[in-house]
Amino acid sequence: MNIEKDNVTETKIEGKSERCVEKGKPSFSALKEKVLRLSEGVKKDSDKAIVENASEPIYETIKRRKLFFVSDMDEEAEYLHEMSLQGYHFIKKKGMCYYFRQGEPINYYYHLGYYEKDKRDGGRYLDNYVAAGWEDVYHEKGEFAGIWHYFRVEMPTGEAQPNIFSDKVSRLELYNRLLSSWRSLLALDVICFIMGIFFYLFIVGHPSDLLGMFTMICTFLFVMSILIFIIYYRAYRKINHKRTELENF
Repeated sequence: MNIEKDNVTETKIEGKSERCVEKGKPSFSALKEKVLRLSEGVKKDSDKAIVENASEPIYETIKRRKLFFVSDMDEEAEYLHEMSLQGYHFIKKKGMCYYFRQGEPINYYYHLGYYEKDKRDGGRYLDNYVAAGWEDVYHEKGEFAGIWHYFRVEMPTGEAQPNIFSDKVSRLELYNRLLSSWRSLLALDVICFIMGIFFYLFIVGHPSDLLGMFTMICTFLFVMSILIFIIYYRAYRKINHKRTELENF
């Protein structure tokens, strides 16, 4: 009897084990098939999204290098306008690098606004431009603890630039400070140039083994001094002309 009982128990155990295995196999297979169906469904949804968005334009960002001085603010605004007409819309800048988003050509007009944080309320300053229909695209630190803002407004193709909200007081203050700073710089540059000439005449009158090296250094400094003078004198005259126009406006 004990043997038969043990056999029955063993048989039951084996049967239970077999049933468990048989139940486990379909369960794993079903889970595997479900995972495959889900992955295929995600892939189909992704493919569907790609097809649906295929007609939408793909915008790319490009970079262009351009050098503008503070005296070239109007030329810089015109450059950004011309780029927009070609489908390149200004985003930001870093030094000489201008970043544009490529898209459809739009007649965007740009304007560079300037204000000093300590003298003007920045929020109110921006509100005046926004109220006049101008969008604040980008801003960066400017001269004398000021801020440069790049504004733009969209106009119908071929239509001229609208009247710009102009902060005459801030512009005149900026022009006057620039002219004063550049006058000092130009005077210092002339003094250094004259002192360099005297130094060069001195070393020529006292020949030594280092005469060749001193001559090269003096020549380099003379060339740099002349270039600095030309650049800042050009900017000085241009800003002075802008100030005169603004005062008579």
